[in-house]
This record gives sequence, C-alpha cells and structure tokens, in this order.
Amino acid sequence: SVKVGAAEAKKKADIVVYGHTHVPVIKWHDNILVINPGSPARPRMGTPTYGILTMTGENKPKAEIFEVREKFL
Repeated sequence: SVKVGAAEAKKKADIVVYGHTHVPVIKWHDNILVINPGSPARPRMGTPTYGILTMTGENKPKAEIFEVREKFL
C-alpha cells in the first residue's frame, strides 16, 4: 500500500508526485492522487517508464504511465 506522509496530509494536498524509488505507481490514497512515474533511464522494475499528468478544471486529475519504446542516445 502507498503511505502518504503526515506533512503532505496536513497541507491538504490533492496530488503527491515522487520519484526517488524509480518504481512506477499510480494510487488514490484518502482522496490524494499519488504518482511515481518510474524512470526512463534507470528503472528498478526493468522497463523504462515516464508519466503524464492531465489536469482540467472539469474532472479529477488523470495520471498515466507509459513504457519508453526507444533507447536513449
């Protein structure tokens, strides 16, 4: 499960984005969208990934994680 720190919860965050672990994650935790896009260059799960966060005033934010299809030069 994803744990959101007390500091983030106290700030009433709607979205938390982190990346230190290089492991891709998209989870909702107590109405907070938690995102880790993974890593396009040094993934820990084997497949390079990146994330796209889409926000509009009409809907909830949407996060997606995609695999990198080409090698970096």
